[in-house]
Amino acid sequence: MKRRNQPLPHDQDPEITAGNRVLPFQTPEDYFEKLPREIERRVELLHTETARPEADGFVAPERYFEQLESSIHARIRGGASPAFRWWRQPEWSLSIAALLVCLFLGTRSYFTDRKVDYTATIQPLSVDEVSEALDYLDLDPSTVASLLPASEETGTNEQELKQYLLENDIDLSQLEL
Repeated sequence: MKRRNQPLPHDQDPEITAGNRVLPFQTPEDYFEKLPREIERRVELLHTETARPEADGFVAPERYFEQLESSIHARIRGGASPAFRWWRQPEWSLSIAALLVCLFLGTRSYFTDRKVDYTATIQPLSVDEVSEALDYLDLDPSTVASLLPASEETGTNEQELKQYLLENDIDLSQLEL
C-alpha cells in the first residue's frame, strides 16, 4: 500500500491532495499500523460486554441468533406486503369514515319514533293589524273588503268599521259596498 499520509513540509498547504480531490484531513503517523489492533481490542471488549446480560438488562431468547437467518430468508421468500394498503391512504380512509358517520346519523334520525303535534293557533286580527298589513302590502281597502265574506265571521262589527274609516280619513263614496 502506498502511503500518502507523509508529513508535509512547512512550505506546502496543510490540505492533502489525491488526484483531483482535496482531502481536508490528516492522520497521525502510526494510525494505520495501530488500527487493526484497536479494532480487535474493541471487538473483544464488545463480546465481553454482551456476554454479560446484567450489563444492559437484555437477554436474547435461546437459539435466537441461530434461527434469525432462516426467519429472514423465510420472510424474503414469502414476499413483502405493500407498505400502504388502500384503506390506510387518506383519501380512502377519510371517505369511508365520512360515509359511515353519515349512515349512522341518517339511520339514527330516520328510525326514531318522534311524533310531533303541530297545532295552529288562529287569533282574530284587530283593525289596526289589518290596517298595517294593507299599508305594508300597498293594497286598496276596497279590494280587501270585496274579498272578505259578508257574514259576521270576520270578527269586525259595524261600529269598528266606522271608527277605522274615520281614523284613516277614508271617504264612504270611494268604497264599493
